Amino acid sequence: MVHNHTIEKTSFYFTLFAGAYFILAFTGFFKNSSSRIITGLFELLTIPLILSLIVIVVFVMYSFLHKGIKLTFYSIASFLISCGLILAMFFVK
Repeated sequence: MVHNHTIEKTSFYFTLFAGAYFILAFTGFFKNSSSRIITGLFELLTIPLILSLIVIVVFVMYSFLHKGIKLTFYSIASFLISCGLILAMFFVK
C-alpha cells in the first residue's frame, strides 16, 4: 500500500505551531499586547486552531482504525500533542 507521508508531516508541524501558540495563549502572552489589532488577530486564530486540532485527532484515528494505515512517528506525535492541547483547554483558565 502506497502512503503519502506529506500529510502526516504537515499535520505534525502544524500541531507544533498550534502547541507553541496555545502555550503563549495559556501563559497570557497575548493579553499583554498593547495593540488591539494584534490581540484581535490572535483571537481570530484561536477557534480555527482548536477545530484543526480536533480534525487532526479524528484524521489519525480514522486512518488507523478504518483504513489500517500503519502509524508513523509523525502521526503518533500529532495525535498525542493534539489530545494534550485539547485536554489542557479544559483545565486552563
